[in-house]
Amino acid sequence: MQLRSYPGTNFITGMRGIAAIMVMVVHSAAFTDISFLPHSLSSIGKYGVQIFFVIAGFTVASNAYASMSFKSFAVRRSFRLLIPYFTALFISLFVAMFFLIGPAVKHFVVGGLNYSLFVDILLHVSLLNLFIPELSGSILGVEWSISLEFFMYFVIFLMIHKGVFEKNNFWLLLTAILIFTIAVKEITKYFFGWHFSHIFPLSYSFYFALGVVAYLIRRNLILSRLKYERLSLILFFLTWALQPGAAGFLFGAATFFMLIGSKHNHSLTAKLLSSRVMIFLGTISYSFYLYHFLVIMILRDIFDHYGYVVPSYVLFLCSLLVTILVSTISYNLVETPSTKLGKRLALKVN
Repeated sequence: MQLRSYPGTNFITGMRGIAAIMVMVVHSAAFTDISFLPHSLSSIGKYGVQIFFVIAGFTVASNAYASMSFKSFAVRRSFRLLIPYFTALFISLFVAMFFLIGPAVKHFVVGGLNYSLFVDILLHVSLLNLFIPELSGSILGVEWSISLEFFMYFVIFLMIHKGVFEKNNFWLLLTAILIFTIAVKEITKYFFGWHFSHIFPLSYSFYFALGVVAYLIRRNLILSRLKYERLSLILFFLTWALQPGAAGFLFGAATFFMLIGSKHNHSLTAKLLSSRVMIFLGTISYSFYLYHFLVIMILRDIFDHYGYVVPSYVLFLCSLLVTILVSTISYNLVETPSTKLGKRLALKVN
């Protein structure tokens, strides 16, 4: 298996692994049965999505500033994201159809193949599920963020090519985008409800912009990096411990400071994030994210079927091991071939 290795920024791959495990923590309620820990500690894992979004902004910037054309970028990103996503969708539908397990099971317990199922599939394949709250996560449980990230990739790419980030002061621009993001979130919440506001792409503009600015600062950073990395760690652990209302923002800020502060083999943190284990987890993190929720539901169903009452941390650990296995298979059989195909086709349109 070929691990994703990027000299100097391997720690970013490790950060993807951390974000994926955080999301599994919330979906498996990993810490709720550990008596000396707050029950709400597991829920903060949902902000792993914000970490993914900041890293996504960094990735878009690295592609855009490498003089990649829009067509080439679109082809590479489409094959990188959509082929594994569509594969996971249909595997989840297969499991729901024959084993009655998974988010999509409602389609099969109320009448089997029907009109609503085909509409649901069509909306997912077109990525329009993102704009219908009831269907945003109706097959995989987590796919709303895939559609959202795909949409924001192109918004950010076009902003970069229009020179938005080059023509403005970084901090003023980030402040303006933060105000815009908060306004969009509140307006959509007022008119369409919390759920729509939660999945609306522009409600996360700030996180993607953080990633772009982190890339630009990193290119020209002369000051000591270590202080930014330390600030990132302080924010990360304080947010886990205190669980403030602005947890999503703080995790985004922690990711931002880690992106501009860390350097391969520069510190203990960077070395840990760049370790072979973390790079492995980061390499399979996309497949991990796609399949972890389904794996949790299958294992929970198996334990219930045989009458086993397992603590949440046991479910988490079992799900972690099985998801790593499934994700490794997916990475080798689906992700790697589709990514390579996308790169070959991108060269033809560049």
